[in-house]
Amino acid sequence: MAASECDKEAVYLQKFVRELGFKDLAEIVIYCDNKSALSLAENPTFHNRSKHIAIRHHFVRDLLKNKILSLKYVSTENQIADFLTKGLTKKKHQWCTEKTGLKSIDC
Repeated sequence: MAASECDKEAVYLQKFVRELGFKDLAEIVIYCDNKSALSLAENPTFHNRSKHIAIRHHFVRDLLKNKILSLKYVSTENQIADFLTKGLTKKKHQWCTEKTGLKSIDC
């Protein structure tokens, strides 16, 4: 699941920034456009259909329980990270890069 990989990277980056001397970092917020993934991460019950992904979700649930990160729903239309993982129209790609603050370097 992409969200659990993202969570691992976010926790690593938070630890790295702390090692650089920054303290009092805010809770990590992960914006996800998949309601099923959010439900699995936040719901402590397992079903036979979801047993195969249980191990990944234990990690995410521990992070949620310990308030290291929180998960928030964002609609697919407003998911600014899409340009990193999907082929988009030019208009949508420009919107995503503008929202993330990326700028073109003209040589």
